[in-house]
Amino acid sequence: HEMVAAPRHVYSAWILNNYNTLVTATVQYKFPNGSLEDTHLSIAPGARGRAEEKHVTEGLATFAATINQISVVEAGGKQSMKKAPFNVHGPVRDYVFTVGKDLSLSEEGR
Repeated sequence: HEMVAAPRHVYSAWILNNYNTLVTATVQYKFPNGSLEDTHLSIAPGARGRAEEKHVTEGLATFAATINQISVVEAGGKQSMKKAPFNVHGPVRDYVFTVGKDLSLSEEGR
């Protein structure tokens, strides 16, 4: 019988800012019930921001939200974005995204 692929979910992430000014990252989480929630992080040049894991409790069960989309914007309004599915082979935590010198978002992984 066929192998069932592990869900390619990212639960938490680091966002490293290699851009030359402060960026604001918006991390969109998706909950199992389909609802979305945004978290905003201000990340100084050379610093990194943490997108924490989020959970929702329904009855006796607790479910983890997955990171659905990350976008970054700099003071002048220039922005870039990455959407799920990300380049992962299974569920991961502390996945690393890097904001490049040209404000591009890339996936560094672990």
